[in-house]
Amino acid sequence: DDQLNMLEQENMDIEKKMAEWLKVNQRLLSIFEAMKDREIEMIFATERCKQRNIQARVFDIIN
Repeated sequence: DDQLNMLEQENMDIEKKMAEWLKVNQRLLSIFEAMKDREIEMIFATERCKQRNIQARVFDIIN
């Protein structure tokens, strides 16, 4: 009976840890998704800068 109680307590402890890990994993996932969004924004910003630089060079050549 004591052994059964110990196993039940161990299961409850493991369930608590798993719930905590799930919360942490969800938080890490949301951080990762936000980082991917920022990466995409940076790629677009870089492309816009490249295009503006090309246009500025062409404008300088023309004038």
